[in-house]
Amino acid sequence: NGQCFGWRPHEHRVDEYVGVLGRRVVSIRQTTSGTEFAAMHGRPEGLEEELIDYFQLRTPLSSLYAQWASAGCRRMEAISRSLPGLRILRQEPCECLFSFICSSNNNVPRITLILDRMRERYGERLCAKAALDSEATAEAEAEAEAEAAEPAELATGAPARNKLMPRMDISAHWHAFPPVEVLAAACESELRELGLGYRAKFVRNAAVKLVAAAEREGFESGAAYLLSLRSRPRPEVISALLALDGVGPKVADCVALFSLDQVDAIPVDTHVWRIACRDYDTSLSACRSLTPAVYERVGDLFRRRFGDHAGWVQRAATPPSPLRLAPPTHRRVAI
Repeated sequence: NGQCFGWRPHEHRVDEYVGVLGRRVVSIRQTTSGTEFAAMHGRPEGLEEELIDYFQLRTPLSSLYAQWASAGCRRMEAISRSLPGLRILRQEPCECLFSFICSSNNNVPRITLILDRMRERYGERLCAKAALDSEATAEAEAEAEAEAAEPAELATGAPARNKLMPRMDISAHWHAFPPVEVLAAACESELRELGLGYRAKFVRNAAVKLVAAAEREGFESGAAYLLSLRSRPRPEVISALLALDGVGPKVADCVALFSLDQVDAIPVDTHVWRIACRDYDTSLSACRSLTPAVYERVGDLFRRRFGDHAGWVQRAATPPSPLRLAPPTHRRVAI
């Protein structure tokens, strides 16, 4: 679970997606026996570890789900049975932050278009269709023969081996997400040309403030400063994010949860508010609007009931009703 816009479905293959992680172009494909992955561009060394980190496969789910199911919430009892493999992505903080800034009052197709334009204008070009099609496959073939082990089950926390995946037909160029410093140096008018509208000022000003914070605290880049927030307490992280243009309480909690290891961050909107009112504290129905005090109160309800991974619970609790959730019919596979 997360909000990332850099993955694309394969043009011709079902259950296969391609996206950029760092400076790699990565392909992931689900099969009947597991989930395969390959570096379509960039070195394959270290990719397995990066995917384990990205999907947070080392976080044990069985104990968390048992804890959530025993918390006296009928909704989570049903969700625990129906979504046994749901995890929160651990996204790259800079891309996560600016993606959320661009998502303000926006829809998914337009957000995706804007972020694609930002990557193309300001990000490092990694490869294009011709480059991928012309790469030699001898190394992958040798590796596939050497690593014929069966895919590991998801519960073990280890992904499937890097099996050979044929080169795919990609019609687009692939770019890394632009560095904070590049966005800080961009002109607001240029960003507006990409379709950001009023968000252009937010993007540039947030980048400028990140660069300033990095210099003030002795970090080599805005990205390094953002990464440092992973080791800080949640209130300090939220405060640092709220200091950036275009970041309100919900965006701050989303960025903290999806990229900064704040597993008890609770992004609250009217839907989550209604869930909390219906299932956890009916007195919330007397509140007329989602004020800052009510926002914090809703988050505290989740944190007190579900513990230090309450943010994961909040994301799992988004299905419309526990009564509509059916038991899973698919088989658990490796990733």
